[in-house]
Amino acid sequence: MNRSLVLAAIASLGFGGVAPAGLIYGIKSLAPGTGPPSAPPAHLFSFDSDGAGFTDFGAITLFAAQIDADALAVSDTHGLLAYRIEPGSSTLIRLETAGANAAVIGDDLVGRQIRGAAFDGADRLWVIDSESDELLRVDPVTGAVLSSVSLHRSAGSFDLVNYSDLAIRADGQMFISSLGVFYTVDGSTGLCEAIGDPSSNLAGITFCADAPAERLYGFDIDGPDDIFTYGSDSGFHASLLIPNIISTFNSGRGDLASVPAPPSGCNPADLAEPFGLLDLADVTTFVAGFLASDPIADLDGSGLLDLSDVILFVDSFLGGCP
Repeated sequence: MNRSLVLAAIASLGFGGVAPAGLIYGIKSLAPGTGPPSAPPAHLFSFDSDGAGFTDFGAITLFAAQIDADALAVSDTHGLLAYRIEPGSSTLIRLETAGANAAVIGDDLVGRQIRGAAFDGADRLWVIDSESDELLRVDPVTGAVLSSVSLHRSAGSFDLVNYSDLAIRADGQMFISSLGVFYTVDGSTGLCEAIGDPSSNLAGITFCADAPAERLYGFDIDGPDDIFTYGSDSGFHASLLIPNIISTFNSGRGDLASVPAPPSGCNPADLAEPFGLLDLADVTTFVAGFLASDPIADLDGSGLLDLSDVILFVDSFLGGCP
């Protein structure tokens, strides 16, 4: 394919704060005993990928009041995000570690219980709703729902519990933990396939760019509230990393999140799965990102989306994968 054809394809389609890699963030909310599964205070915390340096930033507050929170996600571009959890709704919030203060992003998602969230390597925010059993893509700037797909299994429907979470590995593979079982998830179809049983109630899971790609971190809210690691390609055997975090109260629900690894494309134009193959999916992803001012289209890293990015994309696309 020559340069003019690539440009024609593009034309036909139309045109937070930085978080350190290697840190894992988490939320631990209170088990109220009766009523809802979680309640304030919801403490924000972090630790290093090797389990050292555990820090409790304190109870998350919004307008000086403690709130319940879940569905933590973090990226270099958008910073630390989570959802305020209320009966009958969820609201995207931005968090600051200093004082564990929150600020609202966008409107309430009425009728939704967002219990899991993760950024992928292209800085897209994905969340799971335990009320509707859906995987959603959300605009991290406005909180608007961009797309949704129903989660299901090959044998039928899939019922997310309210201590579920979503994690995305560096190769783009999505995982869900729900009701003590690990599942792979097809982000385009919503198909979930059971692949492992950690024999624990994990409220939060995440991968970390500073750790081996297959290492999955999990927050077990059953019993003493421990942090474990699991091998996502080796049977999901558990290893205790940090015992009994924030021991002053029992956990209702919780979450984990870390800055995602960048996508593993063969060159700057290889933006979409399957990586290692340059095709129309890469063109579509670049154009959509360019139009939406998405950092995925900032190929030269200048902070601006301009003609230099278009030229770099075209030249890389024509150069092909090695």
